[in-house]
Amino acid sequence: TDAAGNLSTYSNMASASTPAPPDTTPPTVPTNLKASAASDTRINLSWTASTDSVGVTGYMVERCQGAACSNFAQIAVPAGTTFSDMGLTASTSYSYRVRATDAAGNLSSYSATSTAMTAAPPDTTPPSAPTSLAAAAASATQINLSWIASTDNVGVTGYRVERCQSAGRRYRPHGRHHLSQRSLA
Repeated sequence: TDAAGNLSTYSNMASASTPAPPDTTPPTVPTNLKASAASDTRINLSWTASTDSVGVTGYMVERCQGAACSNFAQIAVPAGTTFSDMGLTASTSYSYRVRATDAAGNLSSYSATSTAMTAAPPDTTPPSAPTSLAAAAASATQINLSWIASTDNVGVTGYRVERCQSAGRRYRPHGRHHLSQRSLA
């Protein structure tokens, strides 16, 4: 406009938007955390997904050793709702908790804790050999056997008795007998 009140034509149009407020809402808490032993060195974890107004970007998995432990340490940040914790010690209890994170770095509260114990290591130690095997003819159709029991780190479950009818022949299995039986007729 000028002093006489004349108006110019309009200028070009310009627009701007105010930025969206920052995301400060954390994801929901992961639920149904389940820890289960998969072997003597591995525990598998699974949980129900969290939700978030912008989107969950991952989960922080924390572990401590023992059922009533409290010194949790982060061990993984998987994007999904499962994780396999490997390289663990056999016959050991581990506790886990999980929390979700979003793109803005908001963290959910921790899930409930879940605990599992790794399996015992596989038994690879054979029992000791039975000793003092003795055979005595009881009749024309019966031979009685006796021996001193074997020992084993896990426990002897039975004995395999083999026989052959004369020298130079192959031994053949003659049945499997229970631990309580250290003699055979």
